[in-house]
Amino acid sequence: MKKHNHYSLDALDEWIQDCLNSDAEPEEIYDAIVTAIDDNIKHHEACVRASKRLMLLVKRTNRRQSDNESNVIALKTNNNS
Repeated sequence: MKKHNHYSLDALDEWIQDCLNSDAEPEEIYDAIVTAIDDNIKHHEACVRASKRLMLLVKRTNRRQSDNESNVIALKTNNNS
């Protein structure tokens, strides 16, 4: 067994060896790998969606605060005139 630069690749190598030495069919191993990758993609897509929603909220809040600060400055300027 080749040693890899990353622990996770060594673990993957061991897991594949374990699967091949079990009674699992090659198609089952393949399906498990594809499902794991697909689940990872879905997880990261959900993270991106949540991050984008949060960014929109932050930008809206910043705009409101900026608008409020501008209004306060305008009021102070108008009251001092």
